[in-house]
Amino acid sequence: MLKRIKNLFGCDVRSLAVFRIAIAVLLICDICDRFPYAEAFYSDAGFFSTEFSKEELPRSWSLNQLDGSVLYQQTILISLCVSAILFGLGLFTRVATIVCWFLLISIHVRNPMVLIGGDTLMRMVLFWSMFIPLGRVWSLDAIWKTRRQAARRQKALIENASSVQTEVGANETNYLVSFGTGCLILQLCFMYWFAGIAKLTEHWFDGTAMEYVLRLEIYVHPFGSWLLNFPLLLKA
Repeated sequence: MLKRIKNLFGCDVRSLAVFRIAIAVLLICDICDRFPYAEAFYSDAGFFSTEFSKEELPRSWSLNQLDGSVLYQQTILISLCVSAILFGLGLFTRVATIVCWFLLISIHVRNPMVLIGGDTLMRMVLFWSMFIPLGRVWSLDAIWKTRRQAARRQKALIENASSVQTEVGANETNYLVSFGTGCLILQLCFMYWFAGIAKLTEHWFDGTAMEYVLRLEIYVHPFGSWLLNFPLLLKA
């Protein structure tokens, strides 16, 4: 039973390192996408002023609501970008994770009109990441930890304390099972499960869903528009 739980809810620490780097890249890309529109989307000079934001979400709080200037909003975005870089490099990983999560929520609360489902998933993924040692391998934290352990081993040899030498690194493992990994895996499963349930509608059963989606000009790319010439393919 325990072995089955471990297989279901555990993760190889190397896969978690890849996951950390991928999330950091997504965050940086998202910030680069939002930064040119800091004035329009997040400042008082845009269409969604700070006062309007507070009226629409009276029970929510956002760091971005403290100042409506463009420079301040850009500073928040840059701060998130710096935190995402530290997160990707695995430098002060847990602190960087918490800061990324906090700043991302603050930005999302400031203007919920420019959010998509992927933004909600990103917030949840960062939340569960706070409970996982994502910087255990392939990170600057891991490199520094290895150097500290090497220094301790060398000191132990000098002091002829073999017990300390045996203790260092004894509990290291490449497989991690914890509350955090279990919740993270379930979160991703929920995304697919509920996305599937949401498709139990008439448009998906009669084969018109893809055609409907590709007619949304605000999202579709030229290749998607070209696919509209093949209705039978879209039905399939």
